[in-house]
Amino acid sequence: MVFLGWGVARADALADKFGEFETDDGWQVSLYKVEEQLNRWPNLAATAFTREAFVSVKAVASIGGSGRAPVMSGTVSTGVQIGCMINVSSGVTVGTGLNLGLSVGVNGGLTISQSPGDNVGGNAGANAGVSPNISTTLQPGGITTVTLGTKPLASAYGSAHVREVDVKIDGCGGYVSIRTFATVSVSTPNADDAYSVYGDPTWL
Repeated sequence: MVFLGWGVARADALADKFGEFETDDGWQVSLYKVEEQLNRWPNLAATAFTREAFVSVKAVASIGGSGRAPVMSGTVSTGVQIGCMINVSSGVTVGTGLNLGLSVGVNGGLTISQSPGDNVGGNAGANAGVSPNISTTLQPGGITTVTLGTKPLASAYGSAHVREVDVKIDGCGGYVSIRTFATVSVSTPNADDAYSVYGDPTWL
């Protein structure tokens, strides 16, 4: 038998994370992942094979100290990593020939958006600013990483903050996990440095 349960909305506030490092040129760089919240909602499709939630997270970076060479450029960004346990988008057979016939495409789909609109492709997160809509594909047992917001550093401080980003996964059976991240990169005439911190993994 197949049981389809939709449940109720649930919100989790997840722990802040912090890290720091010294660049090869002697700059002290601090990175924070803060204000993370995951609001799970029963999906609009009312199916056990779709997960939906609204994600908020902020990445903050600061540069201090006295480096041996000037900082030429840098960025701070934030995003999510999502894992799908089982891809069921091509249809699932249960028992003696009961086919659920899911018609959601060849592979499980992941959609991340901030407002209604057409998908703009998986490379949108590489651009500066907050991506309005991102679409990509999840493979069985795979992990997909999507950058939600990127801010070039114009001074010694910068942040990238996304609020209530709609995250939806279709055609995924079993466990679906999600983990946020914050990344900072710093470039001088002599060296490039990058560093990331990660949120606590949780379920979607």
